[in-house]
Amino acid sequence: MIKNPTPITTRQSTGTCWKEFSRSGVLTPSRNAADQSRRPFVARRLGEADVDAIFALHQLARSLSPRPELVRPDSRDYFERHVDGEGFILGAFVGDQLVGYGLASLPQTLEESYGPVLGLADADLPLTGQLEGAAVHPDWWGHRLHFNLATWRIECL
Repeated sequence: MIKNPTPITTRQSTGTCWKEFSRSGVLTPSRNAADQSRRPFVARRLGEADVDAIFALHQLARSLSPRPELVRPDSRDYFERHVDGEGFILGAFVGDQLVGYGLASLPQTLEESYGPVLGLADADLPLTGQLEGAAVHPDWWGHRLHFNLATWRIECL
C-alpha cells in the first residue's frame, strides 16, 4: 500500500456506457470443442451480488494457469471495490452461469495510473481508464469471450 498516494483530483469522464451496459447474442462456436452448437449469452455490468462468482472464476483461472505467479492474486475486496466505483466489471453469462468477466479500472491516484508511464500529460490523467484483469471459464474457451470482453470495455471507456 502506498503511504501517501497522489490523488487524481478531477475525474472528468463523461462516458456512461458501462453504467447501462448490456449485450446479448449467440456465442461463436468454439474450434476447440466437439460440441459446435451455438449458445445464447447475455453480457452486463456486474454488481455487488456478482462478486462471489467473479472471485470464484478468478481463483479458478489462477489455479489453471501453468504459471500462477503471472496472474495477480487479487482479493475479493479488490473486486468489490471495482463494482463499487473504482472501475467496472463486465460479465458474460450462459444461462445463470458467469462464464467470463473483464475488469476496467478508473485510477484514483497517480500511483495507480499507467498514464505517467505512457507519458500522458497530467491534464489527461482524469480521462484515463485501464483494462485490468479478465478471465473466461475453461469450458467456454475458444468462443471469443475474452476478445469481446476487451472490446466492450474499450468501447465503454
